[in-house]
Amino acid sequence: TTVTARRVLRQPSLNALNVAIEIAWEPRLTPIGLTIPIAELVGKFDDGQKVLPQVSGEFIEIGTSTDVCFSEFYLPLQLPEGGPKKIQTLHGKIKALLPGKTETFEIPLVSETRQKSIDAMTVRVDDVRKNGELHEVRVVVDLKNASRALESHRQWIFDNPVHLKLADGSRSQHLGMEVFRHTSDGIGVSYLFDIADDLNRVSLIYESPTAVVENEVRFLIEDVLLP
Repeated sequence: TTVTARRVLRQPSLNALNVAIEIAWEPRLTPIGLTIPIAELVGKFDDGQKVLPQVSGEFIEIGTSTDVCFSEFYLPLQLPEGGPKKIQTLHGKIKALLPGKTETFEIPLVSETRQKSIDAMTVRVDDVRKNGELHEVRVVVDLKNASRALESHRQWIFDNPVHLKLADGSRSQHLGMEVFRHTSDGIGVSYLFDIADDLNRVSLIYESPTAVVENEVRFLIEDVLLP
């Protein structure tokens, strides 16, 4: 969408050519996370020079959100010498973490077994305690083969719908949440609810994709005019 060239005369190491990219997806399948391996960005300019990435880490992390079905980022490239007119070809790879089927976990707050497993995910009510005039429900989510889904890409966990189903069938929405545990394959989140002290026949309702699918998409961009 945009190409920006920068030449710093006093500090050439800051020279850069940034190519802004927009990536979009179907609204029904928002990715958990997207990354581009920088080492796999290859291409050439119209004068034969190679397109080289800047030395800026191993991956470009691309944020995703259920609110919009696209994301914008830029590819950090080295500024070429001479005067090429365009990027003739630019190849790369997008590594995607995609959500599996969404399931509903229903777990009683008062029970000997306060956990449920579906596919690769286990949801457990770790503790229920008073917090002032509210109740704090601590929920632990474990995911087998989580890859980076609970590391750099974990916003999806916080976006999962959570509420309590009360004894009369009505629902109580949480009033806030806070992370209290974080590992490579699990995360603990405490939710605050304004409910009565009688927790019998009250259940946690937690909705989430129950697996993460890894996918790769290669891309080719051609004939990008330079400033």
